[in-house]
Amino acid sequence: MRVLFVSLILLCFSVHAEESIIARAAIPNRLLKQGEMQLVAPDNAPRFIRIELSTRHLSKVEKKIVEKETLNWPDSPDSLLYLEVLHSLCTQALASGVQPVVLSIQWHPDRVSVHYQDQQPVLTNLSPEYLKQNLLLIARDGLDLSAVEAQTLLTPEVHP
Repeated sequence: MRVLFVSLILLCFSVHAEESIIARAAIPNRLLKQGEMQLVAPDNAPRFIRIELSTRHLSKVEKKIVEKETLNWPDSPDSLLYLEVLHSLCTQALASGVQPVVLSIQWHPDRVSVHYQDQQPVLTNLSPEYLKQNLLLIARDGLDLSAVEAQTLLTPEVHP
């Protein structure tokens, strides 16, 4: 029995997680939490931002996202495409009547994916500049980081 217990402990320490959360913050804040933003570091992929929403106020959350996107990216085709997909899923979520709405948005260096129920549209045809800059803006705003901190956390040093 003792050997089994020790073996289980060693097994737990030897198994690596597929990803780790480097930073997290309540959205929009701890008092009015509608979700959580996470800076995720997968074991074998670039770091990304995951926004997990669980809200009864999806219309207000969507409106806030649209305001920030429009302010940061006026007349950007990339932003318009992202907002179009987001709006489509939000409309479906609101029509379902299920509360709270659970929605996940993942900003990667090469794509954006929005997850709602069994749907998972992935936008891969967005410009690299839009993806990179928006990833930094979202990290700075949601995690309350400086530009240097966001850049450092999103692009860690790689040691050969």
